[in-house]
Amino acid sequence: MASGGQPPTYKYYFYGQDTSGSWLLVEMVVHTQQQSAEVVIKSDNPALVAPFHELWVMCLLGFGIGGN
Repeated sequence: MASGGQPPTYKYYFYGQDTSGSWLLVEMVVHTQQQSAEVVIKSDNPALVAPFHELWVMCLLGFGIGGN
């Protein structure tokens, strides 16, 4: 995980591996003034991207942030 930025925009990078060994990489740019986020998800297994994106957005909604 890594992060950086200056108000009002922050960037976060996350990675993880599922039980099959596939990797997920996430870049999230948060715009605090607009209470929004841009999310880019990549994986060596493309079938994981859509369900993981749905989960990620649901988690963001818990913080009051809309993602796309």
